[in-house]
Amino acid sequence: ENNHATFWLTAMGGDTRGRGRRRGNGGARNESKSGSGPGSTSRSEKLVISGCKDAVVGPIIRGNYTLQSENHDRPVYKKDEKAGAKGLDVMLYFWDDRDSPDFSGWWFGPQIGGDEVWAFHPDIAAKNPPTSGWQCPFDGPVDKTIQIEPRPAATTIAPAVPVAPGLTGEAAQKEEARRKKELDLMSEHEEISRQLQAIREAEVNQKQLVLDKQREAENEKKRKDHHAQLMLKKVLGKLRLAKPDTIKDLMAELDQVLASECNSLPKTMRQEAEKVRQDAQARAQKISQFLQKADQRKKADEKIRTEKKEASKRLIEQLEQLVEGVEAMTESLASKEGSLQGLPTEDEVKKFDESVAVEEKEIQTAYQACVDFVQENRAVMEQAMEGPVQWGKRNVDALEARAEICLQTRAYALLAAENAKQAALQRKEDAKIALERQAIAKEHIENDLQVFKRYDADGDEVLTHSEAILYAKKEFGFDVSKDVIERLHEKLKSRPATETASAKGIPFSAFHTFKMAIGIAREIARDRIRVVAKKERLAALEIEVTEVETLIGKAEASCSTAKGAAVKLDSLSEDTRPLAEQSASISEVSTAVEAADQEQQVARRRAEAIASSEDREIREERRAAAAELLTRLAKPMQLISEAKMAVLKWEKTVEGRRTKEVQEISKQARVALRAASPKAQGTGAELLEGLGELEGDPLPWITIIDFLRGRWQEPMPSDDEVIGWLDFITEGSEKTDVVAREDIWLLMQVSFKVLRQTVMTDALSTKDGKALRMLEVGETLELIGEDKTLMDEAADVKRIRARASKDGLEGWATVASNVGSPFLERREDQLQVLREKRPV
Repeated sequence: ENNHATFWLTAMGGDTRGRGRRRGNGGARNESKSGSGPGSTSRSEKLVISGCKDAVVGPIIRGNYTLQSENHDRPVYKKDEKAGAKGLDVMLYFWDDRDSPDFSGWWFGPQIGGDEVWAFHPDIAAKNPPTSGWQCPFDGPVDKTIQIEPRPAATTIAPAVPVAPGLTGEAAQKEEARRKKELDLMSEHEEISRQLQAIREAEVNQKQLVLDKQREAENEKKRKDHHAQLMLKKVLGKLRLAKPDTIKDLMAELDQVLASECNSLPKTMRQEAEKVRQDAQARAQKISQFLQKADQRKKADEKIRTEKKEASKRLIEQLEQLVEGVEAMTESLASKEGSLQGLPTEDEVKKFDESVAVEEKEIQTAYQACVDFVQENRAVMEQAMEGPVQWGKRNVDALEARAEICLQTRAYALLAAENAKQAALQRKEDAKIALERQAIAKEHIENDLQVFKRYDADGDEVLTHSEAILYAKKEFGFDVSKDVIERLHEKLKSRPATETASAKGIPFSAFHTFKMAIGIAREIARDRIRVVAKKERLAALEIEVTEVETLIGKAEASCSTAKGAAVKLDSLSEDTRPLAEQSASISEVSTAVEAADQEQQVARRRAEAIASSEDREIREERRAAAAELLTRLAKPMQLISEAKMAVLKWEKTVEGRRTKEVQEISKQARVALRAASPKAQGTGAELLEGLGELEGDPLPWITIIDFLRGRWQEPMPSDDEVIGWLDFITEGSEKTDVVAREDIWLLMQVSFKVLRQTVMTDALSTKDGKALRMLEVGETLELIGEDKTLMDEAADVKRIRARASKDGLEGWATVASNVGSPFLERREDQLQVLREKRPV
């Protein structure tokens, strides 16, 4: 009764889906797993639902259904009539496992996915509603009477409650009574459902309250367990890093946590705690052992450092004594500077040099002893440390610096000693020079006295005016007038007593002053003559400047004309005349340029002569004029330079054309000469057919021209072009009308250089030929026969017949491999290396 009431409640709109569906669905899922699922219908627009033993659910789900839509990729059917007093829709649909695997399957309910359901089928594989095997109610057993079939268009099933049309009389009354009884039963069931709903709600609330308390207790327990685990993990984390000095406290802390939280900790965590305790004890023991060993090593290292420092200190003290010895010797050498005073004798200077040399040698020996000592003991001395400071190295560096300073001081002391010696020698030399000067002065006085006496004819110890005039003429070559002598005599009377002239004439005491006065008078007279000569030279210079200006004007005109002629050479770029005529045009312009250049060079030399006059006064006077002349010459120089560049450019251009033309003729001549040369063809020793072998007299041009006539390939060169070619290849030789046979052979000779080792064979085919020898890198081969390569079809390589210059061996050689790697390299055209060409 309760089961029927529950499903009737559901049919009327009550909420039992949440709890009942989950519980029933689990049962359905178990039944589905047992393998009792039937087949499913094919998709149809109409379905007919029949059967169902349940008195409440049967009237609801029985009837005709029509395809309405899809849900979760399966069809959804809706009953054609409403159900129950509330007029509920009846839907047949599929629900997948997106909410829960327990909710997946086919359902009957008033709406898709709602909480109200009436029947369930667990077949999740069926694409259409299963035909049988439905559970009704949804959490009950399988109702085998429920059948789902496709409905033909004309088939219908009458509704369960309404009276069938056509009933009359007693049948109609019975149907009406049945219907009324069913409605009363439904009303009674509704009341029972409401009461059961209230009871269920109270039970649910009570159960929910109990569940909430249980959940709160569980949460509190979890919180305590979590707190205990955190406390234990915290202690274990510190214990894993414990050191010997902290492990005891951490062990006590771990024991305290285990004792206070024992009931809240799982067995695994207590086991983990015990393992961490053991690991920590082992780790602390290892750390203690390591620290003990480290302390022992530290003490041993400290002892070694102390010993090293003591050894370093002793050696540094020895080094310091050596450096102090060098410093004392250096001070002694520096004091030598003041030992030479006055005018020393040669013995004193010699002893001074010897003592300086001895002390210098002693200093050098002592310094070298310091250097040797440092080199021998540096490693020991520098190993001493004071904390992070390299005490030994610092002291060694300081002592080395002091030794270096001693070396520098020795150099300064040697220089000072040398300066002192030179100063003493200079004083001695000055004293000697002073004595010599006194002797010279005395000698001059004696000479002047002899001269004075020679001109003092009357022997009265004075020079009269006539005697003074004779002295000036004989000794100075100067004709002095009597008036000048008298004026000099009067001036000498006013001089100091030692140089005063007497009334009679000039005594010897005033003779030196008189002699200087005569010299001055002579120079004054000569200056007058020089002034006149300077004026004459300046006048001549003016004439020279005018002439140079005229030359510069002519040079400017000539250079401008030459530049214009050189510019016209640009028309040669389109000139089709023979090269000889083009060369003649260039030669004419070159001659004009050379003539203009000569004119400007003459003008420049004349201008430079003015600027570099030997007379300094004239040179200073005309410096500006000379600079102006040289400035004017800059323009002609530029014009002539540009003209020369233009001529040189076209000389090179025409020469290049001529060379190209000659090379073309040379190529044709090579082909013609090789074809007519038994030596080149390897058929004989004759250089050319009918002209003898290589050793012989030079061949005249006319012989070569006649020989080549008729042998040229098209286009045939003219005789003038051939003559130009012969002139080119014989240029620079002593005889220009003949060609040496060696030059002809070089001209038609084709050579190859061996780049990679390759085999010379006696036949063209490498397959059939016999290997003669290996050709070495750098060897030169001389081509035999026509100037072309032949194909070795079997090996797919190009080969030539050649003669090795090394030993004269003849055979066939490969030019390149079948993939293009070269074995031989053709030499450059021999025309370019016959002899040095004559400069243009």
